[in-house]
Amino acid sequence: MSKFKKIISITTSITTIAMVSGIAMLAPLAAGAVVTGVAEGDMIKTADNPDIYIAKYVGSKQFKRLILSPSVFNSYGHLKWENVKTVSQATLDQFTVSTLVRAEGDPKVYNLYPTPNSDIGGKHWVNMTAEQFTSCNTTNTLFDWDSVYQINAADRQLYC
Repeated sequence: MSKFKKIISITTSITTIAMVSGIAMLAPLAAGAVVTGVAEGDMIKTADNPDIYIAKYVGSKQFKRLILSPSVFNSYGHLKWENVKTVSQATLDQFTVSTLVRAEGDPKVYNLYPTPNSDIGGKHWVNMTAEQFTSCNTTNTLFDWDSVYQINAADRQLYC
C-alpha cells in the first residue's frame, strides 16, 4: 500500500472513531466533515476517494488539478495535510479537470496524465504556438489558457 493510501486510511480511521465516540461534536468542521464552500487554492477530495485536487477559479470557470502523489504534495511547502477539505461528490463535479501545467520560469505547457490506480504519471509537452493553442480551444476544451496551472519544477520532474 502506498504511503499516501496509508495516510488516508489512518485519517479515515481516526475520523470514524472521533465521530462514533462523539468527540467530533466538539469540532464543527472535523476532518471528515463535508465542506460546501471551496476557495481558490483549496485542496479538496471526497470522503470515499483519496485523490486530492487543488481548486482554481478564473472568472466563472472552476478548475481542479489532481495532486498526483504525496511526493508532489510535499514538494509544495505551503500545502498542509490537515488543510485538505472533504467535499461532496456533487461539489467536486462542479469543477472541470485541468491537466495543463507550466513550471515556474518555463514557458512550455505540459499535459499531465496519471497512470490509473497509482501514484505515477506522465507528461507530454504541448508543442504548438500560442496561436495554434488558442485556435484549438474552439474545438477542444482541453486547450483553455485559463486552465493552465503554474507548478514548481519539482512537481514537473515527478512526471515521466
